[in-house]
Amino acid sequence: MSRLPLILCVLLGLAVVPHIAGAENIDARAGVQNVAPRLLEVGLGDLDDDDDDEGDQVDPSPGEARKIEVWARAQDDNGWKDFASASFVVKAPSGATVASEVEKDGKDKSGRTLRFETEVELPEKPEAGLYNYDVEVVDVHGAKSKKSGSFLVTEIVAYAIDGKSVVFASGPLAPGSSTRGNPASLAIRNTGNVPLHLQISGTDLTAVGFDAKIASERIRYAPIASLSGERGLPKGPFVDTSFLIPVGGAAKPIYFAIDVPTGDEQYIPAADYTGSITLGVVVAR
Repeated sequence: MSRLPLILCVLLGLAVVPHIAGAENIDARAGVQNVAPRLLEVGLGDLDDDDDDEGDQVDPSPGEARKIEVWARAQDDNGWKDFASASFVVKAPSGATVASEVEKDGKDKSGRTLRFETEVELPEKPEAGLYNYDVEVVDVHGAKSKKSGSFLVTEIVAYAIDGKSVVFASGPLAPGSSTRGNPASLAIRNTGNVPLHLQISGTDLTAVGFDAKIASERIRYAPIASLSGERGLPKGPFVDTSFLIPVGGAAKPIYFAIDVPTGDEQYIPAADYTGSITLGVVVAR
């Protein structure tokens, strides 16, 4: 019997291990453009608005500063955090700037929108007429948006008279005499916000118990002590357009003198003569 070599077959399992290379980062980029902000609307806070008239009206109070809230609602497609500031400029009818404010923090922040607001104080005697205001919002990149509005400051017709009576002389006047060399005076002040003209009238001076009078025309008035440009006191209301009472400033004087008639002109008995002078104003247009 032949001997065959004993061959042991050994199967070897070969494990295949993959080769791991170093990882590499690839840049990813996407540019987002800046979108300019947009003012959606502007307006004012609660006012004494006359619903019968269009637009916003502000009724000022004489001697009191009036505060007004100006607001703006704005939108930025990059989000409300993209806003940098809002500026508010208010100008009077004359063009003078009465307020200039910058606000950097808004309210009612939501998504793309927010609200800016500021408080503007008008002077104690604000100029009457149409006020314009401009609102401008700016984002962090300097892009801007602007919107305007307006409101009407209504007229205040108000005045005060310094003095309660006109006494032409400290003692009796002689017939035929005049007080032109030493006129009596009152003063009138404009406490409103529009220029005024004087409205004036008066009565004859009469003596109790006598059929005698001094006609109102013999009472003369003028805005200066020399009585230059004098007029006689009218019996009916007369608007003196030459007598302008401006807004602000000192009280404007009114000087009065009387020409006493002579006995040749009329009966002028010795007595106390009394009457009245009525002063008022109208708006100077």
